[in-house]
Amino acid sequence: NPGAEEQYFDAWRRFIGDDRALLADIKPGHLQDYHAYLEAYRFRRKLSRGKLGPRKPYSNKTIRHYLSAAAAVLMWAHGRGWVATPPMKPKTATPITTPRDMPLEAVRALLETLPRATRAIVGFIFHTGCRPSEACRLRWEWFRPADGGSGSFVLPAGAHKTGEKTGSSRTIYLTPDARAIGDLQPRAGALVFLNTRGLPFT
Repeated sequence: NPGAEEQYFDAWRRFIGDDRALLADIKPGHLQDYHAYLEAYRFRRKLSRGKLGPRKPYSNKTIRHYLSAAAAVLMWAHGRGWVATPPMKPKTATPITTPRDMPLEAVRALLETLPRATRAIVGFIFHTGCRPSEACRLRWEWFRPADGGSGSFVLPAGAHKTGEKTGSSRTIYLTPDARAIGDLQPRAGALVFLNTRGLPFT
């Protein structure tokens, strides 16, 4: 990513400053110092019309990316004899992703905007947590109506992602909402879900 590479270079250049350390002067603890610099640095994002936003710290994820890029370059230089000692990459905090839960009412409103056939398969995926590829290939012959209260689909080993490795079948248990969606699907063919043209989803 050219844009990211430029950002990595700019951050490293700010850290080195005007004294511009020579490669031969790089010490094992150089990345630890760079880590401390990144944690303390506050950047300003460019807004519209040339304005700058408020100063913010780098996220843990960004710091890890910057450190990894610097470590990769220094290790490359060490492999060519330009850096005497390989740099010691410091431990960093694990990035925490903020959950982006969508209210159930919003999900239902979104589903209502989809064509009927698409709404059915997307709703089934939402209510069961199955993989999209599994829903696209779901067959009526795998249906177990009395299993687990609302029924289930038992996928043979060759019909799901990990089946070839484990050799085991996979059971998709149905919630009442998922069962209601399934009950509305025609049983004229082998597949549970077909698109608006009567063809398999891909």
